[in-house]
Amino acid sequence: MALNEIASSTNLYLDSNRIIPNSGNRGDSYDFQLGSRAIQVHNGERLRVVLQEFNMAKVWSDVNSTNNEALLRCDTAVNPLGGIEIQSQNYKSAHDLATAFANALIGDNATGRGLLYALGGVGVDAYSITGLLPDSSTGINGTTDNIIQFTLTPELVGVAQPQTLTNIRLQMLEIKADMAELIGGNTQKDATDTAFNSISITSDATSIVVKCLYPCIRTGTCPYIYLRTNLNGSSQQSASINSDDNTAGRDEIFGTNLIGRIPVNTEYCNYTALTERAFYLDLGQHNISSIRLYITDNHNRPINREAGSSAQTASGTGLNQSTLCNLNFSAVLRVDVLLKREPSQNLNLMPPTRPMGKININPKT
Repeated sequence: MALNEIASSTNLYLDSNRIIPNSGNRGDSYDFQLGSRAIQVHNGERLRVVLQEFNMAKVWSDVNSTNNEALLRCDTAVNPLGGIEIQSQNYKSAHDLATAFANALIGDNATGRGLLYALGGVGVDAYSITGLLPDSSTGINGTTDNIIQFTLTPELVGVAQPQTLTNIRLQMLEIKADMAELIGGNTQKDATDTAFNSISITSDATSIVVKCLYPCIRTGTCPYIYLRTNLNGSSQQSASINSDDNTAGRDEIFGTNLIGRIPVNTEYCNYTALTERAFYLDLGQHNISSIRLYITDNHNRPINREAGSSAQTASGTGLNQSTLCNLNFSAVLRVDVLLKREPSQNLNLMPPTRPMGKININPKT
């Protein structure tokens, strides 16, 4: 018999919709109980779990709490430190994203964000935005380098005012968000470095010129969602896929609980296996009585939420998207029972059969 021959297979059709109240399950993190259908193997056998199909609606925005926040610093201001936040939503073009970034940088004094907050509302009530690139005529496939830049001019009741802020810095901390990847700037590794500037910001007596360093990513910073499980498998991953706030040891490879990586498209995240075992786990355990499946981004965070968040909503103003609405998935897993037989080293040959009785070679006629 061939090594690792499949003795039997079982398909599991799973759906995380229709959550039982107070069960602890959510649509993006579900514990499936096999009960009397538990799968068990014996000596000389082992288990393999293969992801056959996966489907999930993309019910979150490309720009969200994992990539839209940064810190703003300047030396000459009533309030030298403030946060900025790009509005969480999808953006049709790089121009739209650039506009949202400019407005986030301007902010307002009432909410304690942006340049207006840094000024404390003294002598300025708005900023005009000019020279914004990529421009509005540039579509997805247009001629552009997709690098964001613009000029901000302070105003009071529509009249330009002197610009008094100096040494303005935008700090996009790695531990906080993926905004540097989104708008095209340098990620700040050391959160204690108050002099760091993720992009280029220059100012004079009349204006502030903002230039990003690299092309922006209009479609967000999470091209894949990651399907994880509680099963003990043999696959491995790079350390960076497991955490967004630990820079030590990121070149290391270690064991993983990943069972699949599914591309994020405009409306759905779909996967169908095209080979026998594109995404699979060879298990060290001898039985499966339950399977927990849950979804994360590429830094092991729940989709559109910070690491460790218990929030049940990835996008929108409601609080129960994963229990009462559409943050859920369906999947098909195949569980194979494999025979672990060592190939035989000796041929099992039967000795020749001897004829019974005597043979009369020269019979008398």
